[in-house]
Amino acid sequence: MKNIYQKICVMLLGLTWALSSTVSAQNTNPDTLLVPWLNGDDLAVNSLYNAIVGDTIAGGARKNLNRVYKLQRGGFYYLTEAIENGNWPLRIVGEKGDPTKPEGNPPMLQLEHRPDGSRSDKLLRAGGSLTLKNMIINGKTTLGDLPYETIQLNAADAEYVFDNVTFEYAAWGIMGFYGKDSEIYITNSRFRNLASRDQPWGGRGLSIWVNVDKLVIENNTFMNIGGFGIQLEGGVGKEVWINHNTFVNVGRQVFLHGNHLNTYFTNNLIVNGFYQGEGEEGFNAVRLSQPDNQFTGLFNIEPLPSIFGLEIQRKIVFSNNSNFREKAFEDYYTSTANVSSPRIRVRSQPFINVRAQNFFNQYPAMVVGNLIEGTDPGLKVKPNNASAQIAFIEAVRSSSENKPEWYWDPGRDADNYSIQWPFPEDFTYTSNVHLSGAFGNLPLGDLNWHPAKKTEWLTKKADIEQQIKALTGGEVKTELVASVQAEDATLSGSAKKVEMGDRFAVRVAGSGDPSFNFTLPAAGNYTVFVKNRTWYSDNNPNRETNLVVNGTEVGKITVGREITANLPWGETSVAAVPFKAGLNTIKLGKSWGYVEYLNIVLKTSGGEVVKTIWASQATNLDGAEFHCAGVLGGSGKLCASGDAYLDLTGGSATLPLNVATSGDYIIQFKGSVLGGGTASTTATLNGSLLGTLNFETNDSSFVNVAANLTRLSAGANTLVLSGVVGKLGIDDINVYKVSGLSTSLDDDNLNPNAFNLSQNYPNPFNPSTNIQFNLPTTTDIKLTVHNVLGQTVAVLADGRFSSGTHMVQFNGKGLASGMYFYRLQSGNDFKVLKMTLIK
Repeated sequence: MKNIYQKICVMLLGLTWALSSTVSAQNTNPDTLLVPWLNGDDLAVNSLYNAIVGDTIAGGARKNLNRVYKLQRGGFYYLTEAIENGNWPLRIVGEKGDPTKPEGNPPMLQLEHRPDGSRSDKLLRAGGSLTLKNMIINGKTTLGDLPYETIQLNAADAEYVFDNVTFEYAAWGIMGFYGKDSEIYITNSRFRNLASRDQPWGGRGLSIWVNVDKLVIENNTFMNIGGFGIQLEGGVGKEVWINHNTFVNVGRQVFLHGNHLNTYFTNNLIVNGFYQGEGEEGFNAVRLSQPDNQFTGLFNIEPLPSIFGLEIQRKIVFSNNSNFREKAFEDYYTSTANVSSPRIRVRSQPFINVRAQNFFNQYPAMVVGNLIEGTDPGLKVKPNNASAQIAFIEAVRSSSENKPEWYWDPGRDADNYSIQWPFPEDFTYTSNVHLSGAFGNLPLGDLNWHPAKKTEWLTKKADIEQQIKALTGGEVKTELVASVQAEDATLSGSAKKVEMGDRFAVRVAGSGDPSFNFTLPAAGNYTVFVKNRTWYSDNNPNRETNLVVNGTEVGKITVGREITANLPWGETSVAAVPFKAGLNTIKLGKSWGYVEYLNIVLKTSGGEVVKTIWASQATNLDGAEFHCAGVLGGSGKLCASGDAYLDLTGGSATLPLNVATSGDYIIQFKGSVLGGGTASTTATLNGSLLGTLNFETNDSSFVNVAANLTRLSAGANTLVLSGVVGKLGIDDINVYKVSGLSTSLDDDNLNPNAFNLSQNYPNPFNPSTNIQFNLPTTTDIKLTVHNVLGQTVAVLADGRFSSGTHMVQFNGKGLASGMYFYRLQSGNDFKVLKMTLIK
């Protein structure tokens, strides 16, 4: 077992007395169960596993749902079997470590090999809520194996709490979240030496593959992460706080996520973020041809998939963060040594890319500011292994078989994976610009490196959070109230209805559990055939879909077969599945792997087809999305809802829009440029100009384009699409009722000593109106006008203004009728009011 016990044996005598004294005082709390790690002088392998499994009463019910399993300081808790909890909360809390004592490490959990050499692939598999505190999770086994995601979190609607936990050593990722709609809290923790041995994006602090209700990552340190510090891929976070964290040596993005809904990335300190630079493994000719897609950046924003809401609803704050990259990496990017023809030069990455900056420019509820770049915070003791990191990524890019490891743990025996204690890093610093760079004039980064300032932060925390949230304005709510198929319109000119020759598939990427409701005339046992495929080469046999019928898992559907050039559909079956007469439900539950489903076919044992269910009949996508089945490899075909779309080229269309109540609405159009490129159409509502709709797509999919906010009357409204430029297809039209757009926080417009923004006059207006504001002191301000999508349509003032009352005029000539917003900002103070242009 290598040298795993060498250190432990030296410690046993010194720790035996501590064990006996702790045992005598263990039950001051009746809910707490002490778990010793020694059995006399021997290691008690599986002591924690046995304590949890055995903590039941007759029949298998838990003895105490409030149970806390207490682990001892200095302990080594080895496991040959994975700890699992069902639909009940599991709480494991260790004694805090004592950095003044070499044997004062927090308790450590690690996988041990069984006597026959085999091992579990998981250390912990959570099927319910989980709390871990004050411990070390070592992702290496005692023989140095590196299992994939040694902690797997599967429970939906659960609460996951990790506080003062050190996660170290993993080749790809150390923990993955697969339970949707959960709340995740990670605080005061460390992520150390998580690095792949052979891939540029391997090594993650944590990976979240599903939608999450709330994610709070606060006051943590990430060090030597090969790929991504935090990965939220495939899902969306309803509320995400990445706040006061220190990132040192992160190979790629510190936060891999683009589908932000409500995200606050603030007060973080980054040293050597995206240190790899980006080589040909990250970009290609298509990306290089797109002006807004040149760079990945450390922080990115992508268009929000329509299943998650409208752009106007998103709130994103990227503020008060710093990034510094050491000279060794900057020299690497600019040197010619990293260019080996026909490779493209490795490129340094910006803080935010052009696409993200465009979002920040267009939407007032997306705020960027107070970024510190290029200034060294001067960390006291940090990894000095830049040369090893560069050697590793160069070996990967040149496909060398000799890829060096670049873990940083000075003094740690490479063959002894037990622990290094205390940890060698010290990320305190004295740079004044960083020490006051956070909201509240506090230090940037993990405040555990500045204990006195953390105490101050705790007293200010609630106020600071409100200050950050206030930057985005008030909450905007939307409700889908009507959906119209464009092909049902009254057509004129060359407009025509086009029947689809292809079908939709259901695509499951980071998340998705599509389900299908259907009826059968009689009960019976049938074989279920599922047509599926992936869009990449992968022969991993462990990637499966759970086939769930009427709430019961009945089998596994293997996915991940290699797809060849002609993109065949594979078919996997489960035999003798029972169904009932009447309504039935099939759910394709995601396990792992990216997959598309075309259809589900039920057959008798003799091969007779009983039922065919197409992907477009999914009744609940649950995080998946529809994708055109014929365009996986760019075949040029289109799919549309209703199996038809409207080709508006050279013609016009008139459609009725019926709503139950008068109010403010956004009308969203799903369209595609036929053949790829750009196209546009003019939208008229009830005889008044609604606006010009501009589309830019390739021929493989539809995109959503929303018109300006408009007023709809209760009952029938008439929409006309005409004046088409280019070749345009329209699939369907959705109507959303909008509320909560006014974001003025209070009404102090008459107070001359306050920061005020007055209601414009006249209002409604055509085409000009006057806007008055008051400043209590001389200050820099910015006054802007936005449409209902948050896009900036005018900048009325930008600069330094004296105290007192000011008046500016806004001319709406050239703009469509509708509602607009004007926003006055000075520092962190702002006011927003709405006005109406009527022509």
